[in-house]
Amino acid sequence: MKDYLKYYRPKLGESWLIMLAILLVAGSIVTGSIVFITNLISPDLLSLTGTGWSTPLIYVLPFLVVFLYIYLRSRQSFYEAVRTDRAPYPDPPAKLGKVPLLLYILLLPVIIVSMSLIMDPLTEWLENRVAGNARFYERSV
Repeated sequence: MKDYLKYYRPKLGESWLIMLAILLVAGSIVTGSIVFITNLISPDLLSLTGTGWSTPLIYVLPFLVVFLYIYLRSRQSFYEAVRTDRAPYPDPPAKLGKVPLLLYILLLPVIIVSMSLIMDPLTEWLENRVAGNARFYERSV
């Protein structure tokens, strides 16, 4: 499988296809179907609301469809490259833009905490505004 992936790089349009059509639509259909069939066999075993032990399973199922698609496309691309004698894509360096991957991993906790410090007060302020507008609307009706 690792050799297959050296011969496949999705273009921008195919990346959108993978995200929107395959992950969201096909993944949701597969997940919904599996939950439906499982609940026919054993009622209330799985829930699409994502509560309990089934949450990790339901979260992973849509990605299996994506992995299958990428595997099949990379295998097809591998055989096509072998037939036309095309060299594999070079392995890209482990960087995110101009930031080395190790530095990004080290800075990630700082970025997450910083975003939390920014988003928590903003979220609380928005919740208070919505609650205040709801009370105002109830009094005026």
